[in-house]
Amino acid sequence: LSVKERVGDRTPEAGLHDILISPHVQGPVKADVEIPFEEVLEKAKAGDPKAQTEVGKHYLRLANDADEELNSCSAVAWLILAAKQGRREAVKLLRRCLADRKGITSENEAEVKQLSSETDLERAVRKAALVMYWKLNPKKKKQVAVSELLENVGQVNEQDGGPQPGPVPKSLQKQRRMLERLVSSECKYDCPSCSPLSASHTPPSTTSTLCCAS
Repeated sequence: LSVKERVGDRTPEAGLHDILISPHVQGPVKADVEIPFEEVLEKAKAGDPKAQTEVGKHYLRLANDADEELNSCSAVAWLILAAKQGRREAVKLLRRCLADRKGITSENEAEVKQLSSETDLERAVRKAALVMYWKLNPKKKKQVAVSELLENVGQVNEQDGGPQPGPVPKSLQKQRRMLERLVSSECKYDCPSCSPLSASHTPPSTTSTLCCAS
């Protein structure tokens, strides 16, 4: 069987509850309190980049003890999700995996290389774009039409304290026009570098595919 066939349900979008080594596996320690792995996993599946990184680290640890190839591939899949959201620790771990050839397959190598080579500025832009995406998509829909995003542009600056009386400042008008152009523009790049503001983009979620083009 190929690596892809062997990994199967180990990928995030398939749901990892079925492949946990033990239902009592503990997650990261915080303030001397052990967080159940299932709780960390649920946060990761909901799109939390910190939790996704922790799940990735968990599978890297498992890879040191058993089924290195399978666990490493699971780890890389989760780290990719976290890195797409600008999580620096995830990027560092992906670089290490790439250098050690752990969990790297023909299916994920190009994406891992691209995420690993991003500059701090590129990573910051990616993270800022995702924040803006969720502001324009407050209901956190997995897919949203351009028209709906455009309708929400005017609400971005009204979330704190509601709309202000009087004419709209020129700076705000300019910002809205820029957002409208960004939302309306066609996505010209494949994941992970395509803008999350594109209507064709599927926001980072472990229940969706790793690439919006797939």
